Amino acid sequence: MEDVARLAGVSVMTVSRALRTPPAVAASTLAKVRAALEETGYLPNLVASGLASSRTQVVAAVIPLISQPFAPTLQSMSDVLRRASYQLVLGVSHYDPLQEEALVRAFLSRRVDGIALFAGGHTPQTIAMLEQAGVPLVEMWADSATEFIVDAVSVPQRQGAQDVVRHLLARGRRRIGFIGGSTRHNIRAQARLGGYLDGLAEAGLPHDPAACEEATHFLMEGGAAALARLLERRPQLDAICVASDILAAGVVFEAHRRGLSVPRDLAVAGFDDAEIARSMYPALTTIDMRAEDMGKRAAEMLLERTGQSSRVDLVAMPSRMHDLGHTLIVREST
Repeated sequence: MEDVARLAGVSVMTVSRALRTPPAVAASTLAKVRAALEETGYLPNLVASGLASSRTQVVAAVIPLISQPFAPTLQSMSDVLRRASYQLVLGVSHYDPLQEEALVRAFLSRRVDGIALFAGGHTPQTIAMLEQAGVPLVEMWADSATEFIVDAVSVPQRQGAQDVVRHLLARGRRRIGFIGGSTRHNIRAQARLGGYLDGLAEAGLPHDPAACEEATHFLMEGGAAALARLLERRPQLDAICVASDILAAGVVFEAHRRGLSVPRDLAVAGFDDAEIARSMYPALTTIDMRAEDMGKRAAEMLLERTGQSSRVDLVAMPSRMHDLGHTLIVREST
């Protein structure tokens, strides 16, 4: 660092500030420091620096999958953190609570300054580790009724699915099926299935278990295969409520392959308002889950906590739930 400072013509303290909080350094000075860093090939020892300052400027997020609709959430979260000189690192749990536990343990052992998790399904060991570590924590993609540890950003997912069923009923559909993911360890899948059932019950329609199908994976071909299985049992269905836009796109493509017109023969509604919902033909009716706002608000909540202290008491501090709401977006597919 002394070599870098000498080459840039600044103090060691200025180099330190340039590395830790670039916005706090004048642009011309920052340019000199960065040029000196490049010329010398100097890499700061962030582990040692973190031990000395109790800060690593790193936030970890454990996500279930690297896919839509989670990508916009992570992008907006990264944008907010980057502007505050924090880096975002990711771990993927594949909806496995034990894998999430292993990732949380690994991140905490590396002294991250905050952790973002997807709400629900945590092991007792994961919760105990987080409470003992005392790092800021926020849970994302919670349902409004989800229990959470301390801070959470939620969207009313059960209500959203019920609104989809109400919309399909208003369009004159009465034989409405459902395609979703596995509800095991997945509160979002549970809430969306629950909303579908609420919508049927509200209309006085019976629940037909054979009209519900579980996709084996969250890809378009998973939605297509699920529709094929569903129509084998219930070919008379006139609408499908799908718990993901990616799955719903596969449903629409499979319907086309079978010679079914969407929405004339089969109305299809998705969930999340992913990019494909706006771009495909017919454009997909869906629920906007505020994916970008989710990441932005989660990052802001973490930064608010990190600014309070180097260690937080998750048990004693007041909890906060930020509900983003939802919007039914009606497009051509219904």
